[in-house]
Amino acid sequence: MKRSALLLSALIGVFVAGCGGGEDVFGPAEPPAEGYLLRLNVGEDSSVQYTMTMSMRVQRLIEIPPAEEETEGEESEAQGPEFVETVITLTMDYDLSVTGIEDGKITWETVVSDSTVVMDPPEPDGPDLTGEKVTTVTDERGSEISKTGGDQFSGMIAPGTGTPGVSGIVFPEEKVKVGDTWEQEYTLGFMLLKVRYTLKGVEKVGEVNAVLITAEIVENPSVTIEEPMRILIHPVTGEVLLSEGKVTMTTSAFIVNLESKLEKK
Repeated sequence: MKRSALLLSALIGVFVAGCGGGEDVFGPAEPPAEGYLLRLNVGEDSSVQYTMTMSMRVQRLIEIPPAEEETEGEESEAQGPEFVETVITLTMDYDLSVTGIEDGKITWETVVSDSTVVMDPPEPDGPDLTGEKVTTVTDERGSEISKTGGDQFSGMIAPGTGTPGVSGIVFPEEKVKVGDTWEQEYTLGFMLLKVRYTLKGVEKVGEVNAVLITAEIVENPSVTIEEPMRILIHPVTGEVLLSEGKVTMTTSAFIVNLESKLEKK
């Protein structure tokens, strides 16, 4: 698999997941004075479906070989490195189900039901994620305990996998009110990311009075968020109803501009 396909697989972990549930409770119209105690409040056999769309522009720095010699005995000069651009568009549907709850530990099964990956320029070996399955165990705050499966993306599409801003969010230990912040560290490949979450208030998602949380990456100049990512959480079940954002990641070898949206069906 070529580098851009591998990079896509790795970054899916940053932007895909969800926290299952489905209880028909709308939550308070105004933030409660005592704050929210955010938890994954799900039942066994609960299930939710998500659609994720992602557009990613990858600029990879590669060495350009010297041009062929045009005159016998004359050496061509090396052209040096330059950026080569690939644009990747991904659409994916997946089901997230709770398969067991024991001693405060929740077992989740994530199955990709459909995926489409389009690369420009085309690459014949781009990842096909359809049918991929991940089993993850988390606690009630969403902190990952273990995970298995997901050959294409190292088992990263599941709650609690630790990512900047979308699903995978680990809730704070104590109650939080509007304006409160908390931080969480995550490892993405070779990078350590610190994410600061802020509880902003209430926003409607359908009939649900969702908890609006924003996320931004701090203390890492290589990864920037154009504006804080928006995450809308069900106030009772803890499931992610909607998340969206734009991220730029820069290293000595590549630049990635990524725009993503995750939405509960």
